[in-house]
Amino acid sequence: MSGPEDNGPNLAALLQQAHALIDRRRYAQARQFLATAAASHPDNPQLLYLAAFIDYSEGKLDDAEKTVHTLLLQDPENYGGRTLRA
Repeated sequence: MSGPEDNGPNLAALLQQAHALIDRRRYAQARQFLATAAASHPDNPQLLYLAAFIDYSEGKLDDAEKTVHTLLLQDPENYGGRTLRA
């Protein structure tokens, strides 16, 4: 029997790969993994946080702030989002 987690790529695996790429500062590749994951899980707070983190890391502060704003609207207590905003 299929569940909601079967609707697209494995989120945990994509997040793990994105984290590994971010750790290596391979942001363009990490963005590709995040885009793939977001297609199946568009409102996932972890994906939004990682996208904002990459933007901050690349100096794209306006983009990062917009993503953090979206993240905190969905999950006001999200530690990562609150940390990036600070």
